[in-house]
Amino acid sequence: MMFPLLAQEAAKAFALNSAGMTMMVVSITSVLILTFFCLYRVMTLPPVEIDDMHAPQNIDTGDTKDVY
Repeated sequence: MMFPLLAQEAAKAFALNSAGMTMMVVSITSVLILTFFCLYRVMTLPPVEIDDMHAPQNIDTGDTKDVY
């Protein structure tokens, strides 16, 4: 019986006013829209052929010149 009373008191103590609720809804909505937009952009990229991905065979980094 005591827990519902504590929950009601906590809800009153941490309640948002209209400006706080508006700010929270706008921020969460904008983050979700940006997330889904980025996921859509990545998932709809054209497929890349494996032949298009290549690197030079011999990369000289210059860190082994003094070894010999």
